[in-house]
Amino acid sequence: MNEPSLPELAEPTARLGYQPKHAAVLLDVPVKTIRGLIHSGELGHRKIGRYYVIPHSELVWFLDCARNEGGDHDRT
Repeated sequence: MNEPSLPELAEPTARLGYQPKHAAVLLDVPVKTIRGLIHSGELGHRKIGRYYVIPHSELVWFLDCARNEGGDHDRT
């Protein structure tokens, strides 16, 4: 199975959501980091069957919080 390429994922309208492996490529972080953020509740997701899907809007929100608040992703 081929890994996704960054240009394929860079289009904001290309996808509504990403599997953890695709989000990891998009953010240039390990998949383990994405899974950790999902399990800690820091990164919103939906579970569809046995798959985790991270909505594009959640990635945008997560990155905005990291930029604006110095990495504090708590939604409270």
